[in-house]
Amino acid sequence: MPYKLAEYDNIPGITQTVAPIAEFFDKFGTYIYLPVQRKFDCSPRLVTECCMYGKRVFMDLDYSDPGLETRLADARRDLSSLDLTDGDKILDIIEKYRSS
Repeated sequence: MPYKLAEYDNIPGITQTVAPIAEFFDKFGTYIYLPVQRKFDCSPRLVTECCMYGKRVFMDLDYSDPGLETRLADARRDLSSLDLTDGDKILDIIEKYRSS
């Protein structure tokens, strides 16, 4: 069920939009990362994609998410360090499970 957060209504310069969004990265300049109920993001790829597209990322969290914080720090420090390469161990792990 699509939803918007009432606490972000009526803030000048803020527009909430319900997904899916065509031409998503053309719609904003700053991504405000909001808390999630489970208090961790198991796949923080949007943070990386925002950095790839030159978007500012602001986290408004009332808890610590070390994985998310590390992913954002890595993307800001050296975005290319997040690219997969032929020698990455995760590729061996994927191949092992694909073969079984």
